[in-house]
Amino acid sequence: MKIEIGGNIKHLRKARGMTQEALADALGISFQAVSKWERGDGYPDITILPPLASFFGVTLDALLGQDAEKDAAQAQAILDEACANAADGHIAANIPLLREAVKRFPGDDRLRLQLARSLHALPTDAATAARNTEEAAEIAERILERCTESATRHQAQTLLCYAYADLGLREKAAEQAHALPEVLSCRLMEVDFLEGDAKAQALRKAFISCAEALDWQFYRLYRLDAADERERVRLLQKALTVLETVLDGEYLHLAVNMAERNLWLAQAQLRLGETENALDALERAAKFAAEYDDQPQEYEYQSLLLRGLRFHRDDYGKSCEGKYGDWLRKRLQEPEFRALQGEERFLRVLEV
Repeated sequence: MKIEIGGNIKHLRKARGMTQEALADALGISFQAVSKWERGDGYPDITILPPLASFFGVTLDALLGQDAEKDAAQAQAILDEACANAADGHIAANIPLLREAVKRFPGDDRLRLQLARSLHALPTDAATAARNTEEAAEIAERILERCTESATRHQAQTLLCYAYADLGLREKAAEQAHALPEVLSCRLMEVDFLEGDAKAQALRKAFISCAEALDWQFYRLYRLDAADERERVRLLQKALTVLETVLDGEYLHLAVNMAERNLWLAQAQLRLGETENALDALERAAKFAAEYDDQPQEYEYQSLLLRGLRFHRDDYGKSCEGKYGDWLRKRLQEPEFRALQGEERFLRVLEV
């Protein structure tokens, strides 16, 4: 059985943010010995293995790497459970699950990242949300200090951007965002070096990525203070047109975007006094909310731009528990919709 102790010691040491010198001092040995172990040029004496395992809070088998495959499978099972919870909007269940997992597998940055994501996404009161966001940012910062795996680093950087922004650290958020790789550009460039089915699949994935990215840009323009109400209506209509063009009726997880954009469109049209147009938009919002709630677990796209891509519901998380239609009906109880309370069409929307 292959012994991986050197790499394990290095991973556990870095997980604690320790230098080789600090670990050597804690064990009463020379830092040259620690360096030799981590390079794979030798192994610790058998008498030092128990205190070394105790120091890191792991078993001897784990320290020796004999449980590596088993641990990897268990960590993946926890990640799968966390993703399933997120897909159902059960974000709160992930916090204790992932806190315990991080203790069991201190070197697994994927678990740490998922914990940070869950903390940042958890719906709660303002004070708790601020504390959770601070913790999520600290976890992401630690991941970036030690992690060399590019996908995990990119996801931690992205999370850190939004966590900084939520904490009011907009300059730090902008600096972190500036350091991010241009992922969409890289994905589009990748297409040039593929052939056959792989090229077609990459192109189709790019269409969804581009549609989501453009939708976000329309949203950001919509939120600008300088935009007047008529401009907001036009921006939302263009965002809906982009999504409709690419998705061609197969909205699935992006049905929630269609519902939200129509809800905002109705709000803007009400402010302009366009009651009938607003009711049209609310009817569409209710339709897409129901479609989002009823999306299948798996699906194969059939439309021109996306044909052959596979959709898996568990790949996409929810920001709230329960049905999105319930969230929409709650929004429709807000004061800005009070003028529609007696409208028959509005009442039908509430029943969807």
